[in-house]
Amino acid sequence: MTPQYILQKSLCRPPSCGSSHLKNEEELKAYNLRVAQCEIDGLGYAKEYAEPGYTDPAKGILFANWNYFPRGVADILENYGYEIEWSDEWDFCSDCNKAFRTSGNSYSWQPSYADLDGSRICIECLQQDPTEYLESLEDNPRRALNIDGIDPADYGYTMLEGEYENGWHPGQNDDPKAIYKNLRAEGFKKPLLFQIDSVGQFDISFVVWQRDATDDSAEYIEPAEQPSPLTSSSASIPQHWMRLHPHMRMDPQFWIKVNDLVVLNSIDPKDDEAIKRIIEQVEGKRLY
Repeated sequence: MTPQYILQKSLCRPPSCGSSHLKNEEELKAYNLRVAQCEIDGLGYAKEYAEPGYTDPAKGILFANWNYFPRGVADILENYGYEIEWSDEWDFCSDCNKAFRTSGNSYSWQPSYADLDGSRICIECLQQDPTEYLESLEDNPRRALNIDGIDPADYGYTMLEGEYENGWHPGQNDDPKAIYKNLRAEGFKKPLLFQIDSVGQFDISFVVWQRDATDDSAEYIEPAEQPSPLTSSSASIPQHWMRLHPHMRMDPQFWIKVNDLVVLNSIDPKDDEAIKRIIEQVEGKRLY
């Protein structure tokens, strides 16, 4: 039996947590069935994980909004050899179609993919030749390498002295933009690369690398005068974001952290669905 067949047969029972926005019971039932059918028609599938720490299941991985299916159907699919994941938390590599997380599951989570020219590439494909990706991050203190498993030293970079921290604890106020300007003023003229090497609940640590360019005349682009994503205490938070939070959270520090992640991941501030995922990531739990 195919997963689609199992899911189709399960629709005779009510969903575990479907929509409840309609008062008319028949209209609500019809609506939930339509959404469930759309999930079946667009059921995501990957044969393997690219996300570190996951074991590949016998028959592959299925992705959907499982709220619209009855309780127990996920157990049936798992018994058949599939793994179950939420479609709004995962995506697929444009090159190999392996699956990776796009939403963190812990405070220390780091992405195992990169956005390149409109495509998302998993860490396994990036590791084959990350040169283009690393060069796209150079000379920009608003961007950083944050993928575990890619060591700049293996690709012609030398780490400069200094371990930097930014966070909410006293003394954690290192500013990548200021660091970049100071290094240039000190005579470091070759391309510079920032790397986030650890992430905690309230802080991050990062280092700076210099590319050992063979052409000493290689030019670098001076970054635009924009706030660093790591020091956004004065950031202007779009007011409509607060309405996206189920409890209308008003804590300024919470929204500063949301804004940091939005900027760091180059997310469109008007993309409400993406903002909701960032809100859940900062909250550390599902809200919608």
